[in-house]
Amino acid sequence: MDLNSDSELKIMHTLLRDAFSKHFGFVPRPFEEYLEIARRDNLMKISQVYLISENDVPAGYILINDEVAHELTGYVQNLGVSYAFQGKGYGEYLLRKALAVYAARGFKLVDLGVDTGNESGALRLYEKVGFRTVTTWVQYED
Repeated sequence: MDLNSDSELKIMHTLLRDAFSKHFGFVPRPFEEYLEIARRDNLMKISQVYLISENDVPAGYILINDEVAHELTGYVQNLGVSYAFQGKGYGEYLLRKALAVYAARGFKLVDLGVDTGNESGALRLYEKVGFRTVTTWVQYED
């Protein structure tokens, strides 16, 4: 995907809204607000997005960036698969694509964060592909 293309960012925005709509704390934003934030985000300048489609219908995406490239570490910023396409292996395919991209560049590690309470099966996917827990973060509210 071309991160400079508003039409391609619209596809990613639509997938993100669908994939994360049932996650705790997810706040959907109108596309115009999302676009403004994306344009301000310096990480988008060092990011890549890979899209997967089924019969020309966008099914999911993975957003990776070079935030920690200086440590030869890749970073998966976001992975989303539309609810209609979950359970078909698209998330695993996209994650393995990201790992291959970083391996080809000689990176030694790939990091990501996950909400362990999310019910999409993301934690199982990450463990299946070989990720292991390094740090646990707890959020409190009053």
